[in-house]
Amino acid sequence: MATAQPCGSVLPSSGSRRTPRSFLTGSMPWRCSTAAVPPPPDRDGERQDPATERVLRDWMNFLSFGFTPTATGTSDTHGIVRPAGMPRSLVRVSDDSPAAIAAGIGEEVVRTVSGQGGAPRDVIVTNGPFLQLWVGEDPARGGIGRTVSLSGSKLRITAEVRTVQWAPVDTLEVFANSTFLDNGTEAEPLVPALCFTSRPMISARCRAAVVSGPLHVVRVDEGSGRVYLRARVEVEVDVEQLLARNRPGARGRDLWLVARAFGDRALFPVLPGGLDRKVSIASLLDGPPVTTSGLFPLAFTNPVFVDVDGGGWRGPFQP
Repeated sequence: MATAQPCGSVLPSSGSRRTPRSFLTGSMPWRCSTAAVPPPPDRDGERQDPATERVLRDWMNFLSFGFTPTATGTSDTHGIVRPAGMPRSLVRVSDDSPAAIAAGIGEEVVRTVSGQGGAPRDVIVTNGPFLQLWVGEDPARGGIGRTVSLSGSKLRITAEVRTVQWAPVDTLEVFANSTFLDNGTEAEPLVPALCFTSRPMISARCRAAVVSGPLHVVRVDEGSGRVYLRARVEVEVDVEQLLARNRPGARGRDLWLVARAFGDRALFPVLPGGLDRKVSIASLLDGPPVTTSGLFPLAFTNPVFVDVDGGGWRGPFQP
């Protein structure tokens, strides 16, 4: 499942701590949906946006062949009814204080997005939710953009999403070495390795995961108006179970992992879309929220790389 996003293009990435710019740095543009009204839910209750799904399949194939462009988010607009500014790239920097930003952190952002000097490409793409992924005990050593060496037969995988109340998520997934064929017919579904959801109906994709279960979303009130939603999953997975899902023909035994979180409640009133022009602004403000049209919460991470065989990370289909 993915949600309709404004269209984007490829640009060199730059900016502050978590900065809007390009989707796939130095590679293919994100050709995404411009529909003001998203497609209706399928029989599993998920809204499948074919354009966004297609780009994710392409990018995951790149990873599996050892080409690891940084996924970044951007948007432009082609009309007054489609909001610009979503999705965005969130780029980790060592100091995001006002003083540091004023002093200039552009060089660090460029290093992170491009991976210069071996910098971990700790970047997520989001239209609201903040998503983290790491392997092992220490997020600083096993987090997004890092390469982790396997010790033992199991991986401890943790994913956590925090989001504002107007962008709730109901599903949190982790993909592993997902690789797709284009046979000219219906596209293959994005089946995760791990899938957790709070939806009453569990999708066929989620049921096909190695590990699946309920997602517990809690409301956190830190006082002074700081309220957000949080969900966290932490599992141990047998590496052989993940490798067994490699598409036939895979040469390598290493893994890449990518997390994705999404929800089915539209981002109203922050990013409205598909509204009836006959409805007045007063009615929209005073009436029930419009939760079934417009943009829907979506975030995904760049990969964590797992060196399983001890010979340095290689994509499962890397020549």
